[in-house]
Amino acid sequence: MEITDTQLNNAQKFITEALQFHQDGDLEKAEKLYCRVLDFVPQFTLAHFNLGLIYFAEQNFAQAVYHYKEAAAQQPDDSDILFNLALSLKKMGRLNEAVEVYFQVLALIPHDPEAHYNLALALQAQHEYDQAIHHYQEAIALNPAYGPAHNNLGFLFQRRGRKTEAIKTYKKLIALNHNAASARHMLAALQGDTTAGAPDEYVQEIFDNYAANYDNSLVNNLGYETPGLLRSLLFETTTSPLFSNCLDLGCGTGLSGAAFADLCQRISGIDLSGGMLETAAGKNIYHALHQGEIVNFLAKSKEQFDLFLATDVFVYLGDLAPVFQAVKKNALPPAMFLFSTENTDSGYIIQPSGRYAHSTSYIKTLSREYDFEIIKQQESGIRKEKGEWIKGNLFLLRNN
Repeated sequence: MEITDTQLNNAQKFITEALQFHQDGDLEKAEKLYCRVLDFVPQFTLAHFNLGLIYFAEQNFAQAVYHYKEAAAQQPDDSDILFNLALSLKKMGRLNEAVEVYFQVLALIPHDPEAHYNLALALQAQHEYDQAIHHYQEAIALNPAYGPAHNNLGFLFQRRGRKTEAIKTYKKLIALNHNAASARHMLAALQGDTTAGAPDEYVQEIFDNYAANYDNSLVNNLGYETPGLLRSLLFETTTSPLFSNCLDLGCGTGLSGAAFADLCQRISGIDLSGGMLETAAGKNIYHALHQGEIVNFLAKSKEQFDLFLATDVFVYLGDLAPVFQAVKKNALPPAMFLFSTENTDSGYIIQPSGRYAHSTSYIKTLSREYDFEIIKQQESGIRKEKGEWIKGNLFLLRNN
């Protein structure tokens, strides 16, 4: 369809106004004016591209994809348009399409580290780990100080059992001072140097990134049933437990809270991850949610609780003495303390996964030291890893 001079002039007028509003941060007015531009010239590439930017910022990824595709139809060799299209497709979970578009980007700009990195992210999300490793390495070859690429590369080396390469990568992260605390933790895990606990930054990063898919991944993919198993353990000791004030330690998205909420007149949760707490808040389980570290929170708290839950939490803590001491301080007699651990033969150790395992004898020693009685202990599969159950223990303790 032929565009008249009048249509083109009107489009130019509105695009100038739209760009000014966009620059000033008034996205609502900019959006309306970009749409007016398209009323006059439907193939106006810049209007489609900038609408894509606005919709992406508003997390309206479907509309962003539409407008980036319209822009790409006019300028198929524009790497910026294609790059943003791929980002939007990835956000929608349309990974196959995103990967295809990233390869188009690389055909245009083969030496761009960002293109290699983002392609690797999409491939990693598809579990195409070896391909992802290749493109992380390409990104690093082009930018040796590319911290996020080193970070993800270390994780994949570890996941693929390439221990020597993982160690080398974590040492590089420490040298770059990128996620250094987490890198030191994973380096210790791979080298078998047991530490007192995982750094807060490490735990927070994991679960902030994991929050959106946590429930589905843990329950449906990893066979996680620990909250329900702990509830059953509790009911083996009493037929009608009811608690006045419960604290869910490391509450995550609320899987434990959901399993115990009907037994608690009041239930609160604490977690390091803001992303996990946001998901938990949406379930309307908890009367209060707190972001922070468990021991520090309990040290400052004046509340007393008669039920403490800690499901899949102690795997990020090696030395549990500070936790037992903090729980004791805030425990009503006879408060119940329910938790899970991964199993080892003696004391506690850090595992190559970066998680900690605790022996039964270690828990018994702490229980005696802080005057808790072990009411019930049960061996259990905690969750699956690579299709195999990780052996662990469930504990029910009572404060004396």
